Amino acid sequence: MDMLKINQYLLIEGEPKPIIKLKELTKDVAYKINSAEIVSTRFGDTIRLVIEGDKTVFLPQRSIQVLKQHVIELGNGKCSIVFTGEKDTGKGNPAALFKIINC
Repeated sequence: MDMLKINQYLLIEGEPKPIIKLKELTKDVAYKINSAEIVSTRFGDTIRLVIEGDKTVFLPQRSIQVLKQHVIELGNGKCSIVFTGEKDTGKGNPAALFKIINC
């Protein structure tokens, strides 16, 4: 157990991780997921991932229903996320498409 990392997390110390949009990931490239957690935002509950390169990515809210039960597995260091493109939903902003692999 790395107490330094645990205490940094608990005390909210250390450098904040840069937040990037899912659609800013390089298309069709797998990014290792280092950690995952459910967080409450002003838009409701969502899943926050820390991926390789120490970047933070928030998953679309539509994913919480499917992935809520698998957050521990997502953050186990074995899974990766792949941005696969965007899809027009007819609601103004296109939906970011992604898949989880290697779990």
